[in-house]
Amino acid sequence: MARVDLLSVLREAELDGIRCGGPVILAGFVIGVGLVQVAAGPLGLASRNICELVILLVLHLVGPLVITALALVQLAPTWLQRVEQRGLAAWRTSVPAAALVAPFLLVIFLISALTSGVLFTPREDLVGEFGEVLASLQLHSLLLTWVRSSFFFAIICGWSLHHSEKCLLRRQPPAEIASELVGRGIVLLMVLKFAWLVLATPISLN
Repeated sequence: MARVDLLSVLREAELDGIRCGGPVILAGFVIGVGLVQVAAGPLGLASRNICELVILLVLHLVGPLVITALALVQLAPTWLQRVEQRGLAAWRTSVPAAALVAPFLLVIFLISALTSGVLFTPREDLVGEFGEVLASLQLHSLLLTWVRSSFFFAIICGWSLHHSEKCLLRRQPPAEIASELVGRGIVLLMVLKFAWLVLATPISLN
């Protein structure tokens, strides 16, 4: 049974990752270009400072928020469907799958942001600076960010499954439930993000 559950978790994580991958890549591309252009233009930052700004914002502030919000929009109907089919037993696979896929989405988002930033930067020395700054990231800080991202992703997923179950018991239309999941889920995400900003330690660089 444990093996079957593990395979189900991995399968759902793969499907969820595929559903969210495209929007995450696109969002990372757009945000990466915007951050680099603003930092290099109006702010006039040095290349290394631009690299540090992009990486810290993507990993610590923008990235977890964006990937979780996009996942909520993309997966809310899927989570609702799983509850319709399996009830709250969907928790056993969907919540672990959400926690598992979050770090991969964050890495994809970072790679997309850095790639777009390098491609559209007006500074030739930015490529080397990105490599140096990435190498200076402390591993434990990076791992902590991944853990927090997984934790928040799992909370959003678990809340969505629970709320879906309650709404189905009240016989609400599926379209109305999905809309509530997105709207209220975004509010919950903002609360979690505020707690993160207040309590979490920023990613540090050597």
